[in-house]
Amino acid sequence: MALPTWDNLISLTIDMKDNDFSFDALDQIFTQAPNLVELWISEDVIESTGWQPARIASKKLRLFSLVVDPYWINEAPEQFDIGPVFDSLMFPALSDLVVTIPMDGNLDFLRHFIARSGCRLSSLTFTEIFDEAFGDPESSLIRRAGVNLAEEYGIPSVEFTYDLDETRIYQKAKDRWYCMDDQA
Repeated sequence: MALPTWDNLISLTIDMKDNDFSFDALDQIFTQAPNLVELWISEDVIESTGWQPARIASKKLRLFSLVVDPYWINEAPEQFDIGPVFDSLMFPALSDLVVTIPMDGNLDFLRHFIARSGCRLSSLTFTEIFDEAFGDPESSLIRRAGVNLAEEYGIPSVEFTYDLDETRIYQKAKDRWYCMDDQA
């Protein structure tokens, strides 16, 4: 007897523009897909209300990507802050994290998430970074914050990119996805 489709799902990509991704939607994903190993979410905005602290957990998720339009998290942080999303999550097996960084370089939400999850990240990637955000790349708030976080948690690889498609971790995942037929 074959397992239900959702039980077999190990990688999921959600690319929703002009929608409202919510706590309930994310909670349902992990309820319905308990063996999920990779979750990629790309959304214009995620409202910061309605998220419940440390309620969504997965012992199997190894890669999590949350990419949102940086305009909203920087222009209206009280409404579109992604910190509450990370306050809702606990992923102890997580090894790769891709996230949009706030332009002010405040990564406290990630510090709390990493500590609460107890995960050992091997890579941390920041996306949606524009050239002007770096100014002097060695001294920009974003770069300093990312490098400091990596040093604090012993994360060997930190990457800063303009968009998700440019990231090393996304390219590796795409190679796996498109080579699946060759492995069968």
